[in-house]
Amino acid sequence: MQVATGDLLVFTDDDIIPRADWLQRMAAARAWPDHSVFGGRIVVAPPPGAPDWLFDLEEKAVNFARYGPADESGPTTATPFGPSFAVRAEVMRGLRFEESVGPDGSDGYAMGTETMLLVGLVDPERPAVYVADSVVHHIVRPEQLDRRALCLRSFRMERGLVVLCSRHNPPSLRYVFGAPRHLWRAAAGALWRTLPLPGRQRSARFEAELRFHRLRGEIMEHRRMSSPREQTGPHRPAPGTGPNA
Repeated sequence: MQVATGDLLVFTDDDIIPRADWLQRMAAARAWPDHSVFGGRIVVAPPPGAPDWLFDLEEKAVNFARYGPADESGPTTATPFGPSFAVRAEVMRGLRFEESVGPDGSDGYAMGTETMLLVGLVDPERPAVYVADSVVHHIVRPEQLDRRALCLRSFRMERGLVVLCSRHNPPSLRYVFGAPRHLWRAAAGALWRTLPLPGRQRSARFEAELRFHRLRGEIMEHRRMSSPREQTGPHRPAPGTGPNA
């Protein structure tokens, strides 16, 4: 970002197919003078044969960055996603991506680099602008719908969300073994619901499995942030709410 030029910085991913006029439509959003963040429409493109029920699940791991909060362009409270957004260069000066989030060579890294950046740039007085006619298709590869891949995605996403919340809205919670105690109960309940008991549908059991791995990621990140070597800076729990409270 230090070497980027121009008055509008456009971000995307390497797994999208843009519509022919995607970039021109995004650049035209500069016509909204009182706004600095712009998000284009993101349409998920699953592989042939992907089961419909999978994308109807409520768990975030199967959302794959779809974005389309309205029928027409305009200000929105919905934060854009990584495959298609733009930011005025003037508000990016001096900013860097959060280095504790994003690919680091490990399987279980915390996801959400772009989200960390965007949440810090938008606010109720200057919300993002949705650019409905700036369209990309977000490609979902068959291997990304593998059971293990989706569970890992759940784990990664929740790790990143914990970091995000600790930066912008630090929780005041009671900790047990380095993580909020309610998470242990929730994880145990999710694990129980994965069991193949009579009357439990496959989709419900799989959604419970995704939830279990999401909670596992949340627990792990809380434990990492509450470890002695992380007890400085914005990660530090509020007095009386940490693991030794």
